[in-house]
Amino acid sequence: MNYCLKRLVFGSSVFVPITADEYQEIVAADAGLLEALALEEKFDQLIENYMELEGSLLMSTLRDMLFGESDFLWFQREKSTINRKLINLLSACRGYLDFVKPYGRSMLLTVPASSEFDAVFAKHYETTLGYRVMETLRNHVQHRGFPIHALEFNSSLDAHEQRNRFSYGVSIYVKAAHLRRDKVFKAAVLAELEALGDRIDLKPLFRDYVAALGVIHELARSAHKSAVGVWDDIFFSSRKRFSFAFPDEPSIAGLVASKVSDRSEYFDEIHLSTGFIERRKHLETKNCSFGNFSRRYVTGQVIQRNIK
Repeated sequence: MNYCLKRLVFGSSVFVPITADEYQEIVAADAGLLEALALEEKFDQLIENYMELEGSLLMSTLRDMLFGESDFLWFQREKSTINRKLINLLSACRGYLDFVKPYGRSMLLTVPASSEFDAVFAKHYETTLGYRVMETLRNHVQHRGFPIHALEFNSSLDAHEQRNRFSYGVSIYVKAAHLRRDKVFKAAVLAELEALGDRIDLKPLFRDYVAALGVIHELARSAHKSAVGVWDDIFFSSRKRFSFAFPDEPSIAGLVASKVSDRSEYFDEIHLSTGFIERRKHLETKNCSFGNFSRRYVTGQVIQRNIK
């Protein structure tokens, strides 16, 4: 069995011989890089669903401010839309967690490091109410009801504003009494919610939950950082190796690492395209500051500036 780097395009017959070990390194790098991309894609799905939920809340508040609709059907339509967005977020969070837990363990390799990684999830669950509530609420939603039981639009006068501006907002409530009907809803979490009152606004809870997942994502990235760097280098060095060997080739489009049979048949090709590496790096840059974002918010308030 032989191995080579070759372009799978019409008119190109040149190739660079490589060893079996080099081929296996490329195979391992390809698998690892696809997993690293999947991690970023899973987190990106989570963040995009979060953004859609927050956007839906803002848009609903704006409609209330502009049109003042308040009939039963309008409220139900708004609640249904926001419920759908929150359910989508909960599903994306669950999918991310189901992926990142085994992924992080496999990247950390040693048992002590893997145990430390597992402890992070337990720590967030124990210290973050939003984490506990949203995890339990997600299970409730999957098998029984909806997460949002009531909406409340409100407005208030900003007394400190010189022009007496009004601010508008919306609260999305889960009702402890509704959850109490679910006999399998986690009793300890229900007790915590009941201690907050019968109606609990979910906004700070889901924001804290996503912020906690942002911290976990940064930890997962750090776990695979050195390995991903090695895999990237394997792909880029293979491409450079072929280009250096055949500078007259018009491009390296279609470049693969391939097995070669005794009859010069190519099979088990690993495509050495770097587009998916660029996609991963784009997502790493795009989604890079979610550890403390629960302390930030969007406002339509006019920002005073001293312009001369």
